[in-house]
Amino acid sequence: MNRIFPILLTVFGLVAPCGAQTAFPSAVEPGLNPKLVKHCQPGAWGNLEYYEIILEPPTDSLWSSLLSEVSVWPFADSTKEEALEELKNAGFSPDMITEASENGIWSNQGRGMAFTPSDKFIENSNSKQRIALLELFTKADPNFPNRVLMNVEGADLSIISHGIAPETLKVLESVTFMKNGTLSFFDRPYLLRKMPTLETKQNLIRAISRTKGLVVRLSVDPTSNLDGLADYWSAGGNNRSILPLLHGIRATSRVSKIDIVHLLPPTAKKYLNTFTRDSDMMPDDSPDCFWTCMNFFEKNPSNRVMDTLSLGHYINEDFKMAQPPLRFGDLCVIYERSNGAFVHSYVYIADDIVFTKNGMSSLRPYALTEASQMLSIYEPDSDRYLEVYRRIPDS
Repeated sequence: MNRIFPILLTVFGLVAPCGAQTAFPSAVEPGLNPKLVKHCQPGAWGNLEYYEIILEPPTDSLWSSLLSEVSVWPFADSTKEEALEELKNAGFSPDMITEASENGIWSNQGRGMAFTPSDKFIENSNSKQRIALLELFTKADPNFPNRVLMNVEGADLSIISHGIAPETLKVLESVTFMKNGTLSFFDRPYLLRKMPTLETKQNLIRAISRTKGLVVRLSVDPTSNLDGLADYWSAGGNNRSILPLLHGIRATSRVSKIDIVHLLPPTAKKYLNTFTRDSDMMPDDSPDCFWTCMNFFEKNPSNRVMDTLSLGHYINEDFKMAQPPLRFGDLCVIYERSNGAFVHSYVYIADDIVFTKNGMSSLRPYALTEASQMLSIYEPDSDRYLEVYRRIPDS
């Protein structure tokens, strides 16, 4: 069931345009501009409308390591002279090589050199050089991007700019680069060094971690096919708890909108639009997209999927391969074609709407989002494919 990544979204209808007209007028909250409300394509899920919200992590989600102001760049299996040669190959001028050699801090880490650059070196690096450095250091340490890099969802700086001082935005823009449509900041410790107080440092991290979520509502009226809606949202028996609500609508007059948070299973409903809880943390691990997907239908979340067992072990135990069309609750997993490595997973909701958590960082919320928005922080890669699995109902 391997499917080439560039076509997977259209094959499964995950990026169908959400501009279709609906037969129902949009009843929106007071103060909400009706132009901000979008409409999904009608389908088995009914008629859905949604609008964006901005989710920002609370201060207590900021681990102390996120506020580190020390830039440490790894050169694996290299001497200082070899590392300087690699900087030369990355496009740095002789003057910048001298700056790195004389004003940077170098330490032998046993399997190579650790380099702490001067602020001048960072400030005089251009986008092309930042991309080359990132690729170089990620090969040396796969976790390097998690320590120094911040990707901006949708490559949209406007999500960050609200409440940020102009001088701070100027500093942000100075370390911004674009690669394959993904907008990133590099490096985070440098940005923190430029902030004068702990409060401004925390506000910066919270701002550059902002994420777009969705409020999604199901439109109903006397002509709605409630039996069809009950069949779709109950997910083949995996989400039976929502049936009383949908059937109760028959006896309720003047109901026109239902926030689909009420149609989500218990764990997804509990976690929606929140950030990782301390109680969900493990000593060496924390919830990520796969944890989020595997617990979607659970009454109570379990950390068993953070055990050191293969991804396939958990999928094969509770899921079966699914064929299009996708339906509510389907588990979607993206893999690298070259080696089968896991890239990302999410839960299909309806049309272009999915439920996910982008990575294990405490700064990433559990959220409903557009599939295209979710994928915007991942570099496009034609050598990936999608597998879709459907949970087997409890007998």
